[in-house]
Amino acid sequence: RVGMVSSNVPKKGIADFAEIARRVAADAPDIEFLLIGPQHEHTEALEAQIAAGTLPKSLKIAGYRDTPAQAIDELDLVLSLSHFQESFGRTVLAAMAAGRPVIAYDHGAPPELVLSGKTGHEVPFGDTEAVAAHILAYGRARKPLLVDGLRAAEHAEAAFGRTAYNAAMAEAYA
Repeated sequence: RVGMVSSNVPKKGIADFAEIARRVAADAPDIEFLLIGPQHEHTEALEAQIAAGTLPKSLKIAGYRDTPAQAIDELDLVLSLSHFQESFGRTVLAAMAAGRPVIAYDHGAPPELVLSGKTGHEVPFGDTEAVAAHILAYGRARKPLLVDGLRAAEHAEAAFGRTAYNAAMAEAYA
């Protein structure tokens, strides 16, 4: 299950997410895509395309979840496809902390969190074909998905966990 957790507005890359689902469905229709977040006119437009058959049935508009943990628990792989430069990337870090690899555009802050080839992948901005290729590779071999997820959790804890936070605060106060 591949997902994106966001406000589901165009600047978050929902059209790219839909395009990636379409590309992947051609080769691996069993890979499910979940768009998690609020439902509104943008998600309704995607639902209409799914109903019309122009987007694959493997793309699901999953709706809002009360916490990031609830959303990420439903996913094996998280995408960050923002078309604007995110200033941090909370969803990326939350996914990594939960042991999920992330595929992110090399745009804004998320690539600073992802160790490409170790905790997920960084791809050129807008390159939906590259994102789809990484998803298909994970779909063919589950072990790299699991290994990258474990490394993501380790990296999130080492770089942003309590110990790292306390050390950064001590240094700031010193």
